[in-house]
Amino acid sequence: MLQISGIDAAALDRQFPLRPSLKLARILLTGVKHAALGIGLDHFEEGSVSTILIVDDDVCLSFLLSEYLSTIGHRCIRVENVAGARAHLRTHQVDLVISDVNMPGESGFDLLRHVSSCYPQISLLLMSAMDDAESRRRAAQMGARGYLVKPFKFGNLRAQLTAMAEQSHHQRFPEQSQSPAV
Repeated sequence: MLQISGIDAAALDRQFPLRPSLKLARILLTGVKHAALGIGLDHFEEGSVSTILIVDDDVCLSFLLSEYLSTIGHRCIRVENVAGARAHLRTHQVDLVISDVNMPGESGFDLLRHVSSCYPQISLLLMSAMDDAESRRRAAQMGARGYLVKPFKFGNLRAQLTAMAEQSHHQRFPEQSQSPAV
């Protein structure tokens, strides 16, 4: 039986018996197990723990993201909607927001607009089941640092986070990004 941090697939079946994303949860749990076997993450500040706010109305997926990110050294907070994210951001410091696009009420794009205007130092990565060029273009234009199409593999998430960390480093230390003169 697959177990990660005391949670197993059977426990997920009992806790989320009617969730349509349970099949995805099992696939992702397998990814968490393999990812936890030694994959590190070059996070935003070398040697520090990044605090990541996960915003998704799918509690199963947000739990799995939190488990994966925790196994590679991050502190995660989960909320189910944009209102919860706004409330958390008012009182807590976070390094990164990972948000679903389509949620009841306000969307991930609404949250992106809020974070970009009120917390420009916070990076935001959007995820969506819709893979269309317009959504990707809109996300990039509004300031999203990444866009993932669900379902995704944890390796793809890790690659996005690594690219975001490298981009952030190059922005903070541009002199280290330049090639030496020949």
